[in-house]
Amino acid sequence: MNKTAAFLTALTSLLLVLSASPAEARTGVDLTPPDSAAVTVALVDELDGGSAVTAVIVRRPGSGDVILLRRSTASGSRLASAIAMLMLQRTSAPPVTRETRIQIQGAGVPAAWRANWLPRLENLVARLRRADARLIPGIGTVPAENLSLPPAAARS
Repeated sequence: MNKTAAFLTALTSLLLVLSASPAEARTGVDLTPPDSAAVTVALVDELDGGSAVTAVIVRRPGSGDVILLRRSTASGSRLASAIAMLMLQRTSAPPVTRETRIQIQGAGVPAAWRANWLPRLENLVARLRRADARLIPGIGTVPAENLSLPPAAARS
């Protein structure tokens, strides 16, 4: 399977997990797929790097990766860009040995994703805006939610 096909398969699986999140909240049942890899998505007031609107912090395996969205510009398309970057990093790059920060300037979303998945990501950002603040190591106390990337995007 080529990298593009693997990436699209992983993204589809992720978005299926995202679409299941409201059911998890209603039932209290953990719908996280086995062997999935968690990522924390958080809203922050400012990002290091000046004009960056989103940042992906890739940490050593077991340390918990983080997607940071600037509160003033957070959107489903910016979250999609960050998820795509993190999944690409996880599936095609060797595991990191120290924290790596990836700054994202724009928000590119493939046209095929707009109709099916962008509304779900917008809903996730809306939930994030209402989320309780909690301590994220190395970031501070900010509104945050965990989400699960599919096993295909898990690091080995």
